[in-house]
Amino acid sequence: MVAVNVKGVDELAAVIPHLLGFQPTESLVVVPLSPGPPVARIDLPDTAEERDQVTEQLLRAYRRHAQPGSQLALMCFSENLPAADLASQQLAGELIAHGIEVSARLWVTENSWTELDSGQGGKRTREAQTLMAAELVVAGRRAPAAGRDELASRLVGDRGPVAEQVPDARDLASSNGAPDERVWSAGRIGRFESDGRSFSDRDAARLLVALEDLRTRDDALMRITTENAATQRALWSDLTRRAPDELRAAPAALLGFSAWLGGDGAGAWIALDQIPAGSEGYPLAQILAQALEQAVPPTAWEPGGTRDGDLTEPSLPAQGLEAFGPRRMPDPPSPGRPDGPRSPPAP
Repeated sequence: MVAVNVKGVDELAAVIPHLLGFQPTESLVVVPLSPGPPVARIDLPDTAEERDQVTEQLLRAYRRHAQPGSQLALMCFSENLPAADLASQQLAGELIAHGIEVSARLWVTENSWTELDSGQGGKRTREAQTLMAAELVVAGRRAPAAGRDELASRLVGDRGPVAEQVPDARDLASSNGAPDERVWSAGRIGRFESDGRSFSDRDAARLLVALEDLRTRDDALMRITTENAATQRALWSDLTRRAPDELRAAPAALLGFSAWLGGDGAGAWIALDQIPAGSEGYPLAQILAQALEQAVPPTAWEPGGTRDGDLTEPSLPAQGLEAFGPRRMPDPPSPGRPDGPRSPPAP
């Protein structure tokens, strides 16, 4: 694992967009300052009811993962000081009451940062952003998108060409039968894993139709691991961009799953957002949403698990928490004090 050396809050604020994959706005971000818990982002609440919901949701997640001595920083990226103060104060109080230390409550605007308990603050600098970007490029992180909308736009492509091939793909599936299409799908996915070449419109339509069979879809799911998550994500990103509405639920759910196994909770949520209206009952998407909401790390995944027919209805709705498995991202940074030394790399 690659350590990120962070000196002060300015550099910590510069790291967060790289960990999330996009620039956060109107966001509450929970950052671990000790190994174990995940990083999470959620929309900054601005009403008492929303604050209660956010506090309950994050508290439930961090009580699952925090170990004795765990330390968190709460960072509010917003121009709205009252909302940042109230939300972080309520969450900090509940975390501390449950034995989880909150080392800092930080209000971060476009140009400055403020430690909400002490009132100490400073300017955000271009130097810190450049330095952190350089370190994270070396660590293999891409430059963050301008926002979640930009990430979502990358999953919208020209869906017409594949849609034109769907009738022929359905005729072929009916002629061959599900078992033969399952064998073909496994071989075609395996070829992509070897050569990385985008599917033709004909093959894309055929695979998307085949994935309507849950056994075929689950076979594709079981191929995804933490080791090949990036390759699988490339495949399902391409097919999600090109899939017509009636066939997009499966590739979007598989994309979300591969993003989650790769440690990208924001990408997983954005993939799930691509599932068309009317597909809300898609069980795989519901299960993944529940895992994200509860900040379940990718290390909890056990290949060969149960299929849709054996799964129970998730009891918790998805409400926007973006959590990241701690073993698929740079080591958690520590802001220390604003004038403190850089934290040393983790062994």
